[in-house]
Amino acid sequence: MRYEGLGSYSEDTKTVMDIVGETLRDNQQAYPRFKVGDMAFVEIITPPPPGFMDVNGTREYVVVLLDDNPRIVLMPDKKLFTRFADAVRPDPEIMTESKRIRAALILATGEDCNVLEGEYQPTWTDEEGVLTIRYHLRVGNGMAMPSIIEYTLTVDENQDYTIESE
Repeated sequence: MRYEGLGSYSEDTKTVMDIVGETLRDNQQAYPRFKVGDMAFVEIITPPPPGFMDVNGTREYVVVLLDDNPRIVLMPDKKLFTRFADAVRPDPEIMTESKRIRAALILATGEDCNVLEGEYQPTWTDEEGVLTIRYHLRVGNGMAMPSIIEYTLTVDENQDYTIESE
């Protein structure tokens, strides 16, 4: 299971964008982000309705499985998370910690935590059969002051997980 970017001109990116493009509504935009194994991660952004300055648009992720039958899977998805965790947990050094965390959180929660840095940097700790990912998300709507909430994703040896906020 290797992590790689989705370049604009790669065959995989063209396939992914053709598949995702068929599902987009008029106002949505899709951005290919990265690929892990045969899972291509795509961010879909829906802007707020025109004239609404006090709400944010929405961001969601889908994964396009690039196997014999390419298809879209909405995030979060337990089955894909389990497949990812089964491959990565025994040998986490196959990708950097930040890339492991980003993929794991999108698969488990549908959220991307890569916007916060410094003291809010996410962590990955896997000890005695329990994986703990601590991360923060900026939460807020429109022009309101956002708040930062800490989350903990705890994964057992069977890849079953819970998410708690602090």
